[in-house]
Amino acid sequence: ASKATASKATASKATASNGSTLRLLKLLTGSANFGNSFIHILLIIYMKANETNLSDYWLEERKLGGIEGPVGLAILNFGAAISALFYNKMTFPLCWNAFVACAGTFIPIVWLRFIKEGLACWPYEVIFIWFWIFAMELTAVSC
Repeated sequence: ASKATASKATASKATASNGSTLRLLKLLTGSANFGNSFIHILLIIYMKANETNLSDYWLEERKLGGIEGPVGLAILNFGAAISALFYNKMTFPLCWNAFVACAGTFIPIVWLRFIKEGLACWPYEVIFIWFWIFAMELTAVSC
């Protein structure tokens, strides 16, 4: 009987440990997605504040498009954050973060601009924003 009780206690501890680990991973994933959404909103504000800036960087940025892309990414990341933090299913955050990690690392237009122009001609605020976005993406997918 004591072996059965010990076995049940061990199984109960393992289940509790797995549950707390899952909660921690959901919290980290949700927080990273929320951070990514937040930094995209800051990027949108910064882009809007520089609509009349005539520097080479902003002229090229306006050729590439408006705020639609960052708005969409902010919404999707916020949705992934809400899903991770408040719902039991992790399908959407997992799929979204895996897609973002692959697409964000291998095909974005921003990396082409980094390579082509270099960081020296970019505003420091933009460099900070892009690296923060990349850090949030990697944090979310690693959880």
